[in-house]
Formats: sequence, C-alpha cells, structure tokens
Amino acid sequence: PPSPKPVFRTDFTDSVLDMKLCEDIGCGVCATVDGTAALFSLRDGQFFMGIKLFEVAARSVLIVKDNDNEDKEYSVVCGGVDGTLHRIGLNIGAISGTVNEENPFDVTETTETVAKP
Repeated sequence: PPSPKPVFRTDFTDSVLDMKLCEDIGCGVCATVDGTAALFSLRDGQFFMGIKLFEVAARSVLIVKDNDNEDKEYSVVCGGVDGTLHRIGLNIGAISGTVNEENPFDVTETTETVAKP
C-alpha cells in the first residue's frame, strides 16, 4: 500500500534529540542539541517559541499535566545532558484550551525553573 501523506512538513534549525506531542493542548515540543526546548503547533507544524535552558544539549523533553498545581495545567519538563531538569509552566487559553502561541511559557526572567529533588 502507498505510504500515508504527511499532515505537514516543518524544518528544524538544530538537531532534535527528543520530541513529544500533546494533542490535548495542540502542540508538540522538541529538545535540541543547542539546549533549547522548542514548541510547535500540531495544526500546521510551525515552531512558535523556544526557550534556551542549557549551555549543553537538551536530552529529553515531556509535556506533563500538572495535577498538583491549580495555576498551571500543563508544563514542559526538559532534561539536559548535564543532569539538570527544568520545569516550565505553559499558558493555556481558558476558552481555546490550547497553548497561547504569543506567550506560551509561564515564566519571567526571574522565574526559577530548575526542578528540585
């Protein structure tokens, strides 16, 4: 049988080491060799925001549902090859239920994102 036609095609500017999709909120996230967690739309495959977390490669990445936090429904959890783990809340639209592509990460320059054991 013929192979399925891709839904969309996208270009990565850096080597992707891990990728996770979250259909519930309409986005995916990639961990890249330059230390970035990059969000992209499941609607059209376009990247809309990245956050540089490491000076080394970002090795693994997940989108998790936060059961214990009333303010943030979902977070990106990203681990680096240096053993550091970051957790960054996502801004989810109250009406749309999807990630706010204009301001997806619920952080400021002073927000501590390193996960504590």
